[in-house]
Amino acid sequence: MNFKFGTDPEMFLKVGQKFVPACGLFPGTKDDPYKVDKGAVQVDGLALEFNIDPVETAEDFSKNIQTVLAQIDEMIRKVDPNMRRVFTPFADFDPVDFKLLTDDQKMLGCDPDFNGISGLINPRPEITDSPFRTAAGHIHIGWTEGADIADPIHFEDCRFVSHRIGNSGLFYPNTGQEYRRLQYYGANYAFRPKPYGVEIRFPSNVWVAKTETQIAAFNNVKHTMDKLQAA
Repeated sequence: MNFKFGTDPEMFLKVGQKFVPACGLFPGTKDDPYKVDKGAVQVDGLALEFNIDPVETAEDFSKNIQTVLAQIDEMIRKVDPNMRRVFTPFADFDPVDFKLLTDDQKMLGCDPDFNGISGLINPRPEITDSPFRTAAGHIHIGWTEGADIADPIHFEDCRFVSHRIGNSGLFYPNTGQEYRRLQYYGANYAFRPKPYGVEIRFPSNVWVAKTETQIAAFNNVKHTMDKLQAA
């Protein structure tokens, strides 16, 4: 079986030392992503998110990330040459600026995800009116096509994969910002079943920042999947 891997990381934007909401500045939404070469871009609340076309090798995984990021960097330069992207899992926004945002812009739009230990739905955090947001580096793993996400067997396969990847120590939080994020999102090996496989939602976005950590993330996940397949 050949596995396919994708990702949809979130990032924050800064001008100087100040976080700037991405809403209204860039094209694409969760429902209608803006297609770019090797992936797509969308605004996700106050963060900017992208995804890549799924691949089978670490080299293509990193290449697709770099290709999309280069296009995002060009978009950012057109918005504000002083703006930069940052892969941090937690961002505190200016409370005054935050109050000026609309309810739609503050909305936390994600569908529920699931606890990789118990299989139960994770509670949705009540942080809509709090001037901070979290960001992740979700990884998608494909091994099938057209699966029913409500099918108990497929659901358990997804839970098992997420639990094994999380329990192996991959993506263990190493920074204070990662631990802060897990207070709200991603704890307990969070996952979401997909028709093609699973989305593991517990990794933060720090691995996306460098080519070497992109490749390491891919290789570590693939190694776990290869071990599961061989078992």
